[in-house]
Amino acid sequence: KSSQGGYKVCIVWLPERMNQTSANKLLKLLEEPPTQTVFILVSEDPGRLLETIRSRTQRFDFKRIADDDIEQALVARCGIEPDLAHRIARIAGGSWTDATGALQAGNENNMFFDLFTMLMRLAYAKRVKELKKWSESIAAFGREKQKRLLVYFSRMIRENFMYNFHDPRLTYMTVNEEQFASRFAPFINEGNIIEFSEMFERALRDITQNANSKMVFFDIALQSIIYITRK
Repeated sequence: KSSQGGYKVCIVWLPERMNQTSANKLLKLLEEPPTQTVFILVSEDPGRLLETIRSRTQRFDFKRIADDDIEQALVARCGIEPDLAHRIARIAGGSWTDATGALQAGNENNMFFDLFTMLMRLAYAKRVKELKKWSESIAAFGREKQKRLLVYFSRMIRENFMYNFHDPRLTYMTVNEEQFASRFAPFINEGNIIEFSEMFERALRDITQNANSKMVFFDIALQSIIYITRK
């Protein structure tokens, strides 16, 4: 909330889906708003809102920021090298928040990258004992960090598959990720991309539902042996 010219401005970020009770409460608030109060509703999918809510608002669409604009802003405001700024801008997908967040998350993503490459190398070598240690080390992370790691792993699988098409417009990777992909990408192909993707999605769901993380990540390790060595 903030006060502007005697008016209270209330910004409300709406979830992707609202249950009926919440929607009705919001509708009542819009029908009978407090005096001198302006509501700004933010939604990524306004089509899901009740028609009765949409009819009581004025819609403004904000388009994604152009990659070139984000790239230039990163160079000018953050002092980043042009090549790195270009990569971050493409990964950010039109979001300045995601672009700056990528800078702050750099150290964590570096760790996730190391864990991903370790998983794939150990799986290819079928080193089960070391994979067990790998899974136990990740099981020591908090749930939220485990979920971020799984999202990162899913992205790496997708990026390495797309790298095989040899079209830079299709991939969104850092320099280190791309260097690894130049050697590893052929191992992610039509024969295993779906299974890898489904495995990480399933693991993310299980971790979200408080499954035993040691079992989840050791299962990932064992399944990766099968998928990565498939001829």
